Amino acid sequence: MELFQTGPLKTWQSPETLSFNRLPARATAFPYPTAAAALANRREESPWWRSLNGNWDFRLVARPEDVPAAFVQPAFTPDAAWSKLPVPSNWTMHGHGHPHYTNVIMPFNDLPPQVPAANPTGLYRTTFSVPADWAGRRTVLHIGGAESVLYVWVDGQAVGLAKDTRLPSEFDLTPYVQAGANHTLAAAVIKWSDASFVEDQDQWWMGGIHREVYLYSQAAHYLEDVFVRGDLDESLREGRLHVDVRVGAADAEAKGCHIRVQLHDARGKAVLRRAAEGAVHAEFLAEPAQAHPTRGPGARAAPLVR
Repeated sequence: MELFQTGPLKTWQSPETLSFNRLPARATAFPYPTAAAALANRREESPWWRSLNGNWDFRLVARPEDVPAAFVQPAFTPDAAWSKLPVPSNWTMHGHGHPHYTNVIMPFNDLPPQVPAANPTGLYRTTFSVPADWAGRRTVLHIGGAESVLYVWVDGQAVGLAKDTRLPSEFDLTPYVQAGANHTLAAAVIKWSDASFVEDQDQWWMGGIHREVYLYSQAAHYLEDVFVRGDLDESLREGRLHVDVRVGAADAEAKGCHIRVQLHDARGKAVLRRAAEGAVHAEFLAEPAQAHPTRGPGARAAPLVR
């Protein structure tokens, strides 16, 4: 089925296929409507954040080739072979297979990038609605971790895939969803992949979507990523704050966007006498999602901190 093949290759046995339509990695951050809300940092109170954690429909099949193509469609009705599984969780801790501990030996004898034909594959389904006031904004899906290859569909449309068991994966759902409407989210997680050889260590092998899942909404112009570094001079009395910012939206420069940076102490009090501000230029814009994400350069503001 779509996403499972790239030409003649199976994507879970294709080291060249790291991801598809996965957004570039970024620092953890959540959108808020005001600076005060951002300082409070209570994401569940933000109108631009929605959790998708909960009990999802789930079925475990013996291998990827056994996945029914129809399961990604909204009209699909789970039968008795399906059950409920909490997300996030490891299916191996809920009666589907079992945890497997290894130290220095791989849990199978296949040579990379080949993995066993008997390859447990978990199928997930849930429904969600996009708030009406997210119209005209960007909708992003965040899946915090899945072991070992993740595939995502919305309303039967292929969205993307991602490897990296311990890293989050994010996908831009804007082309696939409509504000104020209900949608079906389907996911498949294949347990063994070419990535298993890289991830192997002294560990328990599990399976499933093992970290939280949520949606968030961003404005037409948004902060794609932020990297902050603080330096001290030799006297240890004065410092310089370096802030690298990557901005999303291709027309950010034409719209006259600016970045404003303020540093707050633990009590929420502003530290900088005057917020640093700079205009956004074309070279500071975010790179689009691609099969092998790259990180673009960022804008830098370096206000003096005393």
